[in-house]
Amino acid sequence: MEKDLHDHLIRNTEELRDLLRRSSTESIVGMCAAFCFGRLISDNEGQKLISPGRQPNFLLGLMLSTNEPEKPDQFGKEEWEKAENFLNEIFSTYARMFWPKPEEVDSLTESWKQAREIAMPAFLHYFNTGLLASVEQVSPTFALF
Repeated sequence: MEKDLHDHLIRNTEELRDLLRRSSTESIVGMCAAFCFGRLISDNEGQKLISPGRQPNFLLGLMLSTNEPEKPDQFGKEEWEKAENFLNEIFSTYARMFWPKPEEVDSLTESWKQAREIAMPAFLHYFNTGLLASVEQVSPTFALF
């Protein structure tokens, strides 16, 4: 990954972590749950996340790496909207590493192209695919036959 993309990625990730660091774990998890349940009952009108099946998990993973503040704030609608913006910016930064800069287009090597022919579809598949599990994997049956 190019240095400018990497720096941008780190900066946005740290800003998201700072947003999470100020809020209570309970309110962050509550907003993520509300978002996920809301997706089940709505037509995704007004949906902002690029990868709504994956980005809340990334947010919760970052939250787990922060300490609970002594006097936590609530993670409300305003914080959720800021988090959505950071999450989309982080996702977009990862996606941009698969595209050349305009000045590089004429000088791309076959190695550069081959690496992206494999990595880009894997990245897109991961971030655009929800849970792939059968009913048995999600809800174990206890039938004694």
